[in-house]
Amino acid sequence: MSSRTKEAHYKRMYIAYLISTGRADTQAKIIEVTGLGQRTVYTCIESLSDYGIEVLKQGSVRNQSYSLVSWGLTDPKQISLQIKEVIKHAGCTTLGKY
Repeated sequence: MSSRTKEAHYKRMYIAYLISTGRADTQAKIIEVTGLGQRTVYTCIESLSDYGIEVLKQGSVRNQSYSLVSWGLTDPKQISLQIKEVIKHAGCTTLGKY
């Protein structure tokens, strides 16, 4: 796996984690917590289905919120246990408690 592919994978896992825990359930909150750009966050959310992760979108386009329906084959316990490493490899910032 190339370093860009690996980084993209970790970004997606971090975003899925934030949505699933309720720490960031809108695009604006995800941007604030991760320090990622708007387009990157949008692309990551849209590509979660590539991993079998099902995200439910609610509300209008401007006020859309997300909830995680299924992790698919991804083990959320492993993501949670290794969240510091996930954040590090994703190249994201964190504000406060993740």
